[in-house]
Amino acid sequence: MFVNSIFQSINGEVCRSSQGSLCTFLRLQGCNLEGKLQCPYCDTPDSLKAKSNYYLNSLEIFDKILSLPYKTKYLTITGGEPLLQQFIEFEQLLHNLLQHYSISIETNGTIRPSSFIRRTCSVVMDFKPHLNYVEEFLKVSSGLHVKDWIKVPVRNDEDFEKGIKVQKIIKEMKVNKARWAWSPISPMSPNKLYQLMMENDRMEDVLNVQIHKQIKMS
Repeated sequence: MFVNSIFQSINGEVCRSSQGSLCTFLRLQGCNLEGKLQCPYCDTPDSLKAKSNYYLNSLEIFDKILSLPYKTKYLTITGGEPLLQQFIEFEQLLHNLLQHYSISIETNGTIRPSSFIRRTCSVVMDFKPHLNYVEEFLKVSSGLHVKDWIKVPVRNDEDFEKGIKVQKIIKEMKVNKARWAWSPISPMSPNKLYQLMMENDRMEDVLNVQIHKQIKMS
């Protein structure tokens, strides 16, 4: 698998545990949203392309994770796009890691997680307002559980409106049971997004502020 970094930090976003928990991170390389499809707010562009000199097999990754200084309960796998990894090897790694960690997988909402992943891990799936893919997203998000999240990055009122529309469709069709989080992306401020949530009766949803960007771990 193509690895960008393995590290430990604060879990700054919605996940299986909770924001603010100490967590181990596995950031993989390679993303299917490049060029015109690339997220305009991508904060890890160095993980977009898979680089052969960063390749590690599943056992090497497992050993590196277990050798980290803190024995955390939680592990978050992010990218890039983690679900692009070779299916068999990725699930073997997950099988080994699940003996030690409660796992969240962050995905961009264009690839449907396998039944094994949906059953054993928590999925944090973005709905990307800049993509015209509502029908595809309904299929990809099908089968998510209450332990999972759909997260909407919001830059402006239009992004929020698109998120509200797809949320309404999902709830009417009962496509999944995931919880919803709304993440302010500049120039949208947390205060303005909170106001929009209240005006639109999003009382059961979560305002997802990236608190890890406020904390530097030594």
